[in-house]
Amino acid sequence: MFFFDELYYRPVIHRAFKMVMLDKMLKDGYFDMSVYVGGSIRKQDIIDRLKSEGSEYCRLYDGSYPKPDTAAQEWDKRLSTSGDAGTEEDVELSQTEAEAIVNWVYRVFSTKEERQEFAEKIFKQTKDLSSIQNDIKFTQNIVYNSAKVDINILSSLSEVNDFIAALPTRGKKIFFRGHANANFRMLPSIMRVESLMWHENDMCQELLINCPDSFEKCKTHLEKLVEMQHYGLPTRLLDITRNPLVALYFACEIEKDSFGELVLVSADNQSTVYSLDERASVLANLSVLTYEQQCELYYYAVNDNDVEQEKNASVALRKLAQAVKKDLGVSTVQINGPELLRNYIVNVIKHNSRIARQDGAFIICGLSQDSIEEFRYTKDGKRIIVLIKNKQEILKQLDVFKINHATIFPEIECVAEYIRNKYI
Repeated sequence: MFFFDELYYRPVIHRAFKMVMLDKMLKDGYFDMSVYVGGSIRKQDIIDRLKSEGSEYCRLYDGSYPKPDTAAQEWDKRLSTSGDAGTEEDVELSQTEAEAIVNWVYRVFSTKEERQEFAEKIFKQTKDLSSIQNDIKFTQNIVYNSAKVDINILSSLSEVNDFIAALPTRGKKIFFRGHANANFRMLPSIMRVESLMWHENDMCQELLINCPDSFEKCKTHLEKLVEMQHYGLPTRLLDITRNPLVALYFACEIEKDSFGELVLVSADNQSTVYSLDERASVLANLSVLTYEQQCELYYYAVNDNDVEQEKNASVALRKLAQAVKKDLGVSTVQINGPELLRNYIVNVIKHNSRIARQDGAFIICGLSQDSIEEFRYTKDGKRIIVLIKNKQEILKQLDVFKINHATIFPEIECVAEYIRNKYI
């Protein structure tokens, strides 16, 4: 018997693998196994992260890692009260806990070669992936669905430049985004943690109340969201740039043991708006609503303006319309349900030097997470995925062209940090 069969269908372990890799594989079509296969996650680092959350899964890391033939028994011994009762739907895990569980299972094997073989068995044998198993391929610790994505692994600035120069645009605008980890989902920060979504309006209001001077120049709610994003508050905005070198910097900046990703974002004129466009204002002002009101609008939108759902969402619709009218200084606003599920690329006023230096724009996201992926560049029916390795050398090459921490983050404290690190 494949040893993992004893563990995998325990609800908590199955939930962890779905959260970390299987959902990513099914939705995006690829997953980077490098840190798990390479065993590069430091044991103490993951223990510290678990302890900071007060997680019981710290006990998994007591003592040495088990061997395959004792893994199930060790799980029971270390976590005798955890995770095997009920169903997967009853399991609540943080992302840190899920990653800790997956890492522990991989570290049951003592060599990189054994972990590589184990990884391939997981993706070839699990029922969750049965619908795509014939299309699953492996390259350089990347597992991918060859029917859905085209994987390109680049390792130098010249390779990136040549690749981008050869892209056919087909009359579309190309933007870029850098992910330091290829397993990062293309989601705005407010949508990455469920509890943040519940409190979007609370966070916005608290920041506006506590720091009113920072928003004096903001004329619209979208401009306020841009400023909030600048200072690190989770919002429904997703940063993108017109400059591929800026995005490449973010793909290489941290996590040297993982592949980075240069995300290619493609949009036509119908998906690109300016900051005073009514469509952008409608989506920006979703953050003035409570989470319950956003849910009412979501059901109204997915049911395509159903009369009963419109009645349920009437208070939220009025509140949203009033906010947009105030924003734009207009007397009437027409809110169309399906539009609330859309996302737009917004060209914003460059109020701060960081946006100007980074040649930044934003994707403003509506009430549907799944539709964000529609912006990914495709060719011949496949998403074009650009993964980046050799990060340290690429950062040196970018520095020659003045793409570095100091130029991308022009605030004095960031420039000082860059200068200090040059001489360490």
